[in-house]
Amino acid sequence: MANKFPFWAAAISSQQQQPSDPPQQHSLQAPNSRSLLPSRSLTRPAGPTTLGHDLIAAFAEATATPYFIYRLRDAMLASPTGRRILRDRPRITSTSLNLPYLRSLPPGTVGHTYVAWLDREGVSPDTRSAVRYIDDAECAYVMQRYRECHDFYHALTGLPVVREGEVALKAFEFANTLLPMTGLSVFAAATLKRSERRRFGEIYLPWALRNGLRAAEVINMYWEEPLERDVVGS
Repeated sequence: MANKFPFWAAAISSQQQQPSDPPQQHSLQAPNSRSLLPSRSLTRPAGPTTLGHDLIAAFAEATATPYFIYRLRDAMLASPTGRRILRDRPRITSTSLNLPYLRSLPPGTVGHTYVAWLDREGVSPDTRSAVRYIDDAECAYVMQRYRECHDFYHALTGLPVVREGEVALKAFEFANTLLPMTGLSVFAAATLKRSERRRFGEIYLPWALRNGLRAAEVINMYWEEPLERDVVGS
């Protein structure tokens, strides 16, 4: 599969910064309390879909701290575009992106490809859980940005939200971001049907690892800017 993302380009570096204040919609956690979040989210019954999503989100935040989310934040600080994103702190919602306008864009543009995928899959950008368990405000925004960019990755790879496509995308994200939850999600491949597991192992996993490692940090893509540009050649 050809690499479709020439506009995913940013430098990778690491620089230490002082923690900023916690964000709103946030639950301050004592260190020992935060360490219990992964086990709680894994052992507590999922129940309704929203509860299941909330538990997964809490697990992702708990496993991202303290190292991995700072590493991703530092990668943004090392990139001019990443620094602009951290300064502007844009949010990806159905309102901020003006979905009706994106539907009017020519097919093949980033914006039209994104909204066409949302419509086809019945997905809304407004359903991403708010970050609650990361104390540093800047790092909390990085996690929120990662979540809200996830559907752009789906749209531009063409991967559906069914398990096979989701696991493939998580493998790509792990190779690119190193967030532990994305790597742990790859083990869901064991629950796929035999034919799906074979296809995943022979096609999707090699593609995901190769492109995830080769691509620059996708967190540094300012998705709001190339919406009117063609996907190929942007």
